[in-house]
Amino acid sequence: MDSPSGPPVSKARAAWRDALLACVAYVAITALLFLPLVRNITNAFPVDLGDPPNESWLVAWGVHALTTAPSQLLQGNIYFPHPNALVYNDNLLGLLPLSTPLYLLSGHNTAFTYNALYLLSFVMCGIFTFLLARRLTGSVAGAFLAGIIVAYSPYRMVHLSHLNQLSGQWLPLVLLFWERARAASSDERRETLWVECVALGVFFALQALCSIYYAAFLATCLLIYLAVYVRQVGWERARRFTIGVALTGAALAAVLLPFFLPYLRLQGRVGTVRGPDQVLYFSADVRDFLHMPRFSALYGWTEQALGVPLHDAHQYLFPGLVALGLAALGWRLRRAIPEIRIYGLILAVTAILSLGLQLKLFDRVFSFPLPFALLYDHVPLFHSFRDPARFFYVGFVCLALLAAWGMAALESHLGSWRPARRFALVALLCVVALAEYWINPIATPHVAVGNEMPPVYQWLKAQPAQTPVLELPIGQQDAVIWSHQAMMTYYATYHWQPIVNGVGGYTPDGYEADARILNRWPDAASSRLLLQWGVKYVIWHADWTGRAAPAATASRPLAARFADGVTVYKVVALH
Repeated sequence: MDSPSGPPVSKARAAWRDALLACVAYVAITALLFLPLVRNITNAFPVDLGDPPNESWLVAWGVHALTTAPSQLLQGNIYFPHPNALVYNDNLLGLLPLSTPLYLLSGHNTAFTYNALYLLSFVMCGIFTFLLARRLTGSVAGAFLAGIIVAYSPYRMVHLSHLNQLSGQWLPLVLLFWERARAASSDERRETLWVECVALGVFFALQALCSIYYAAFLATCLLIYLAVYVRQVGWERARRFTIGVALTGAALAAVLLPFFLPYLRLQGRVGTVRGPDQVLYFSADVRDFLHMPRFSALYGWTEQALGVPLHDAHQYLFPGLVALGLAALGWRLRRAIPEIRIYGLILAVTAILSLGLQLKLFDRVFSFPLPFALLYDHVPLFHSFRDPARFFYVGFVCLALLAAWGMAALESHLGSWRPARRFALVALLCVVALAEYWINPIATPHVAVGNEMPPVYQWLKAQPAQTPVLELPIGQQDAVIWSHQAMMTYYATYHWQPIVNGVGGYTPDGYEADARILNRWPDAASSRLLLQWGVKYVIWHADWTGRAAPAATASRPLAARFADGVTVYKVVALH
């Protein structure tokens, strides 16, 4: 399982070579899997024009604010005049180290930046899991397989329009530096432990700023790991590591509190928008561990065969037969390798917690409570989490590590085989595992970029900065209008003017009530509201509202009219 013996320099070079080759392979796999997107990387979005345009706004806003007004990072230019627009979504600020150079070097191309981050999420999940698994198992083949299991898992494939859920690449790095810190805690050089703890904290913060779900779920799993580790080795041996982790956690809390406090304040409204019924709907059904989505190239038939209804939440947690078989083989080594028992326990815990508040079995709900109910009722933030199935992303990482240990055990067992035969077998296992996760080509709908932007947004960009506007229609209760709002947020990355419209997992308090009033514009109530907020213009999209634009009058003077049917009115005081 270990690298061939040799001088330290040779081992280091071999490690770098293996990592580079693995990275090249993940790049090639990702490019082939998402070839339509690669071909249209500058002017299209993956899957649909719902979540991707809105999340592209989140990405672009982070860079825009960082480079123009860093103190406004959480504000955004949507949901005007409500503050902290970013808190109604995962803010994706953890992608800033990647998005900043991509956005600036591409000439502020929001679509390219989003798509590059999208594709990089697969490559980075693969290579970072590779590094983690290589450290724990010593097996290059096992580590490469682990990267495939995490990067291309069914869990990720069903969230192809959700960059926040795809952006789990920092999680394997958190575990890598957790393991490095644990090893350093027994080292005589105390400074080594703190270097590893700093890296652990940095990558945890980046992951938390990509997805609050992953941050809370990973923290839960690390606490379980720490408790089991202390029990395994005793307090005296675990003391330095525990203190290092505690201090890192305290520093993280101080750094992340300004970003998380607005989310915590939202919990007072959670009962009305994300109650137990939604948690039940988004919880995993036991059946979800047995099937793949219909766009799976190999297992697309399983969804219909198992009777998954069209209205199902579609949580796809099937790990694949190769991953399961090798993980079972790896589990047999648990007596010799204590870490296997820990990761196996976390895998089981995440599977149970992903089931949510109550057990669902083939759509039948059993009334007895499950462990997630304790977190939901008693731990801050958890009461606002409606998708417990996301817990199993951590589970997929644990499963991948067990499979890597299984691959290492298989390689050891086949030690008498000729190298070519061993390589052929492990390569076949990796190919079959990848085939189990392969999907049919995804859609890549076109979006306007640069000079192709609709004329109204080119006009709006030319207006003075901080010119608030309302676009009609507005609201999120109707799916069609919701998709219009998502495109409005994308266009807002071109002109950067404040817009009343917005899209999010939550909405500002009173937003939907205001939207009902504003959709009746140009009546007196909506006009008074716009004047109260200081909105300067109303943009009427005839093709989106399904109605011809109102005639211009003294109370709603025409500001601009465009050939595509979009009309702009100036908001003036009522007489």
